[in-house]
Amino acid sequence: MRMVSKSPKALASTSSRHSGFEFMLVHVGVVAGILSSCCPLAMLAWIIAPALAAGNTVCLRPSKQTPLPAMLLAHIAIEAGLPAGVLNVLPGGSDVAQQLLLHNDVAHITFSGPTSIGRQIIQATAGCPKKLT
Repeated sequence: MRMVSKSPKALASTSSRHSGFEFMLVHVGVVAGILSSCCPLAMLAWIIAPALAAGNTVCLRPSKQTPLPAMLLAHIAIEAGLPAGVLNVLPGGSDVAQQLLLHNDVAHITFSGPTSIGRQIIQATAGCPKKLT
Protein backbone atom coordinates (compact mmCIF):
# COMPACT_ATOMS: atom_id res chain seq x y z
CA MET A 1 0.00 0.00 0.00
CA ARG A 2 1.09 3.61 0.02
CA MET A 3 3.34 4.80 2.80
CA VAL A 4 4.43 8.43 3.13
CA SER A 5 7.27 9.55 5.38
CA LYS A 6 10.64 11.28 5.38
CA SER A 7 12.55 8.03 5.96
CA PRO A 8 10.50 4.90 5.30
CA LYS A 9 12.03 1.61 6.41
CA ALA A 10 9.77 -0.96 4.73
CA LEU A 11 10.86 -2.93 1.70
CA ALA A 12 9.34 -1.45 -1.39
CA SER A 13 8.55 -2.52 -4.87
CA THR A 14 8.61 1.10 -6.02
CA SER A 15 9.97 4.29 -4.48
CA SER A 16 9.72 7.91 -5.59
CA ARG A 17 10.31 11.42 -4.30
CA HIS A 18 7.74 14.17 -4.68
CA SER A 19 7.55 17.53 -2.91
CA GLY A 20 10.19 16.52 -0.37
CA PHE A 21 8.42 13.33 0.69
CA GLU A 22 9.34 9.83 -0.30
CA PHE A 23 6.59 7.32 -0.86
CA MET A 24 6.79 3.62 -1.39
CA LEU A 25 4.37 1.13 -2.82
CA VAL A 26 4.64 -1.95 -0.63
CA HIS A 27 3.41 -5.43 -1.51
CA VAL A 28 1.38 -6.77 1.43
CA GLY A 29 -0.95 -9.24 -0.30
CA VAL A 30 -4.67 -8.52 0.09
CA VAL A 31 -5.89 -4.98 0.71
CA ALA A 32 -9.47 -4.46 1.90
CA GLY A 33 -11.10 -1.13 1.16
CA ILE A 34 -14.21 -0.11 3.09
CA LEU A 35 -15.83 3.02 1.69
CA SER A 36 -18.49 5.50 2.66
CA SER A 37 -20.71 7.24 0.13
CA CYS A 38 -18.63 10.42 0.08
CA CYS A 39 -16.80 10.85 -3.27
CA PRO A 40 -17.11 7.17 -4.26
CA LEU A 41 -15.10 7.34 -7.50
CA ALA A 42 -12.28 9.46 -6.05
CA MET A 43 -11.96 7.16 -3.04
CA LEU A 44 -11.86 4.12 -5.32
CA ALA A 45 -8.91 5.55 -7.23
CA TRP A 46 -7.16 6.53 -4.00
CA ILE A 47 -7.39 2.96 -2.69
CA ILE A 48 -7.05 0.88 -5.85
CA ALA A 49 -4.23 2.61 -7.73
CA PRO A 50 -1.40 2.31 -5.16
CA ALA A 51 -2.51 -1.15 -4.05
CA LEU A 52 -2.49 -2.58 -7.57
CA ALA A 53 0.71 -0.74 -8.49
CA ALA A 54 2.44 -2.52 -5.60
CA GLY A 55 1.18 -5.91 -6.77
CA ASN A 56 -1.55 -6.38 -4.19
CA THR A 57 -5.06 -7.68 -4.74
CA VAL A 58 -7.98 -5.51 -3.63
CA CYS A 59 -11.32 -6.40 -2.05
CA LEU A 60 -13.66 -3.41 -1.92
CA ARG A 61 -16.80 -3.02 0.11
CA PRO A 62 -18.36 0.11 -1.38
CA SER A 63 -21.04 2.10 0.37
CA LYS A 64 -24.51 0.57 0.31
CA GLN A 65 -25.76 3.86 -1.17
CA THR A 66 -23.19 4.03 -4.01
CA PRO A 67 -22.01 0.57 -5.12
CA LEU A 68 -22.33 1.20 -8.86
CA PRO A 69 -19.11 3.24 -9.41
CA ALA A 70 -17.05 0.43 -7.86
CA MET A 71 -18.85 -2.24 -9.85
CA LEU A 72 -18.45 -0.28 -13.09
CA LEU A 73 -14.75 0.35 -12.42
CA ALA A 74 -14.18 -3.36 -11.79
CA HIS A 75 -15.97 -4.19 -15.04
CA ILE A 76 -13.82 -1.70 -16.97
CA ALA A 77 -10.66 -3.09 -15.32
CA ILE A 78 -11.53 -6.62 -16.44
CA GLU A 79 -12.28 -5.40 -19.97
CA ALA A 80 -8.88 -3.64 -19.95
CA GLY A 81 -7.15 -6.93 -19.11
CA LEU A 82 -6.84 -6.94 -15.32
CA PRO A 83 -6.84 -10.63 -14.32
CA ALA A 84 -9.92 -11.98 -12.57
CA GLY A 85 -9.60 -11.93 -8.80
CA VAL A 86 -7.20 -9.00 -8.62
CA LEU A 87 -9.95 -6.41 -8.06
CA ASN A 88 -13.00 -7.68 -6.20
CA VAL A 89 -16.11 -5.66 -5.36
CA LEU A 90 -18.27 -6.97 -2.53
CA PRO A 91 -21.42 -4.85 -2.22
CA GLY A 92 -23.24 -5.18 1.06
CA GLY A 93 -23.54 -3.84 4.54
CA SER A 94 -21.67 -4.05 7.79
CA ASP A 95 -21.76 -7.86 7.67
CA VAL A 96 -19.56 -7.83 4.55
CA ALA A 97 -17.24 -5.26 6.11
CA GLN A 98 -16.95 -7.38 9.24
CA GLN A 99 -15.97 -10.44 7.19
CA LEU A 100 -13.24 -8.43 5.45
CA LEU A 101 -11.95 -7.03 8.73
CA LEU A 102 -11.56 -10.44 10.30
CA HIS A 103 -10.44 -12.45 7.27
CA ASN A 104 -6.99 -14.00 7.80
CA ASP A 105 -5.82 -13.27 4.23
CA VAL A 106 -6.44 -9.51 4.51
CA ALA A 107 -3.15 -7.82 5.45
CA HIS A 108 -4.11 -4.14 5.08
CA ILE A 109 -7.41 -2.35 5.66
CA THR A 110 -8.10 1.10 4.35
CA PHE A 111 -11.22 2.97 5.36
CA SER A 112 -12.95 6.18 4.35
CA GLY A 113 -15.94 7.30 6.34
CA PRO A 114 -17.18 8.59 9.69
CA THR A 115 -14.83 8.63 12.67
CA SER A 116 -17.28 6.56 14.72
CA ILE A 117 -17.05 3.71 12.19
CA GLY A 118 -13.28 4.09 12.09
CA ARG A 119 -13.20 3.56 15.86
CA GLN A 120 -15.28 0.40 15.46
CA ILE A 121 -12.82 -0.88 12.85
CA ILE A 122 -9.89 -0.23 15.19
CA GLN A 123 -11.67 -2.09 17.99
CA ALA A 124 -12.62 -5.02 15.73
CA THR A 125 -9.03 -5.46 14.54
CA ALA A 126 -7.31 -4.91 17.90
CA GLY A 127 -4.71 -7.59 18.41
CA CYS A 128 -4.61 -8.45 14.70
CA PRO A 129 -1.39 -7.87 12.75
CA LYS A 130 -3.30 -5.94 10.06
CA LYS A 131 -2.20 -2.48 8.96
CA LEU A 132 -4.91 0.20 9.03
CA THR A 133 -5.18 3.44 7.08
